[in-house]
Order: sequence, then structure tokens, then C-alpha cells
Amino acid sequence: MIVIFPFLRSRGPGVLTRIREEMSRPENQMSKLRLYRMLQMIYIFQRLNAFTIPIDLFDRSDASEALRLVWSSIPDSFVSLQEMNDAYGHVTSPEYLSQVHIFYEEAIRQTVSRREPRPLSQYCRTVVRERLLNCTPWLPDGIKQLKLPSRFESFLNLQRDNLHPENFQVP
Repeated sequence: MIVIFPFLRSRGPGVLTRIREEMSRPENQMSKLRLYRMLQMIYIFQRLNAFTIPIDLFDRSDASEALRLVWSSIPDSFVSLQEMNDAYGHVTSPEYLSQVHIFYEEAIRQTVSRREPRPLSQYCRTVVRERLLNCTPWLPDGIKQLKLPSRFESFLNLQRDNLHPENFQVP
């Protein structure tokens, strides 16, 4: 089932056909999961900008934090602006995708110029969390029972983004 996002509706009839044709070209083939994750970013950004709620009643940082948590819990490489343009540039403007990508970079607290593998620490975090999901006790109690130093515990609990030494300095 294909979900039609509001930003696609304004592109006129046949937009889904054009998307399917474009994505079937060999140079544009990305995994469906990766395309879906990009659509999630676009959707979150679009929903944020659709609200007409006074700024003091709506905290944009909640959506940003949710996006950060998702990308902290998966091993996928970060999405580059070029990838987003390759995938969805034919159905929405490059300027809009650029705004989405800026929001994404702010959320993940990284600058992404090209697609490259994530650090080994990220892969380790996802494997440990995945193993703990299949055991009892579940997260975060399972992490506590590992009796790791607090900096690694907070890393596994998605409270820290990476294991660079400067992120573990005592305030």
C-alpha cells in the first residue's frame, strides 16, 4: 500500500506513476526501506510546517528529538541531500528538500555531505540493543543489568550520540 503524502498531492495526477517509473531506473534504485525513511523525514518536516499553532504551545524540538532517537537506534548510513534529490527531486522542489535536509541534520546533530558508513560504535549499539530486545528484561532495564560504565550505559540508552571522548567530559 502506498501512502500519499500531502506534499505529493499538489504535484498533479500521475505523480505516483512518475515516481514508480523514475525509481525503476537502475541509477535510482535504493532500498524500499531507505526510501521509506526519507519519506518519514519529509513527512515529519511537512507536519511541523503545517501547524498554525502559536510557537509557545508547540515545541518543534520534540519532533527533532524523535527523529534523532530513530536515527540513533538504526545502523543505516545518514541520508545525504543528493540522495534525497535523486529519490524525490522529480516530485518536489530542490529548495524544499534542502529545508527538509537541514532539519534532518539539525535533528541528528551531524553534517551529511555524502553517504558513508556510520561509526563502528553505532553498529555495536544497534546490535546490543537488538539482542536485549529479544531477552528479558527489556530495554532499559537490560542495559542496567549489564553493569557498564555510565557513559556506555547512556550511549546504549540513546542519550549520547557517539563515543567521542569529548562527549564524556565531566561538566
